[in-house]
Amino acid sequence: MSSTTGESRDPIAAHVRALPAAPSLEYERKEAKALLKQIHVGNSDALQRVRQVHPVSLRDRKPDELLAELDAKRPSPPPPGSRTLRAMQLAADDAARRGQLAVTTENILIGLLRVSGGVFAEFVRYIGTDMSKLRSMVGARLLPDEDPLLGQELPADAGAEAAVRTAAAEADAHRRMEVAPIHLLREC
Repeated sequence: MSSTTGESRDPIAAHVRALPAAPSLEYERKEAKALLKQIHVGNSDALQRVRQVHPVSLRDRKPDELLAELDAKRPSPPPPGSRTLRAMQLAADDAARRGQLAVTTENILIGLLRVSGGVFAEFVRYIGTDMSKLRSMVGARLLPDEDPLLGQELPADAGAEAAVRTAAAEADAHRRMEVAPIHLLREC
């Protein structure tokens, strides 16, 4: 791999930064996503950076060709992800426990807050929500994310259906492989 003079014979090595002693996969994933985002918006510097490191994979194709190839491989509209499905199940459970006949956007918000391992409660706190007021309004509804759940047969009302459709359209417009909970959160 490296020559005796200390120089690398690997043509890619000249363009790749060394990993730190304790690499963070999360950091690297974010860096890769940021680079991909720059490619999606047509940043020629980002595309050139990828061409230098991965010349074979690009085969001198234009960004539009690459995006068309990626689009052909992903479902459109994208399906809901597992955490999004779980949030919808928890929303139906909330609606059933309240004696409602249909799931509303309010129930979806409660479902998102109940998802186990979710970051939405932290997000709500981060954006400056008065947590004591929120707890007084919905605290009793924030049950643990546990089975069995009630209300799985309940339909969504028109507002909740529109929110789900809009979330799927947003995920599709951003070329996502699935509808994530954040897409639903934006619509509730």
